[in-house]
Amino acid sequence: MIKTNYRDLEQLMEMINQHRKWMLESANIYGMGSEETLTISQELDELILVYQNSNADQSKTNDVGA
Repeated sequence: MIKTNYRDLEQLMEMINQHRKWMLESANIYGMGSEETLTISQELDELILVYQNSNADQSKTNDVGA
């Protein structure tokens, strides 16, 4: 599982974009169903979930302060 201690959402978004790039490169080289491509895809899914949850948490915090 990917750790959730990121400096900020910008760093997390950079990681998401990097994983997208790696996944596309892997798919072009090894194919969409390769173990390497699927592993990167699963890591990307985890990063996206962390981002979505972090964004939701920030929205809740902002709503409480409003």
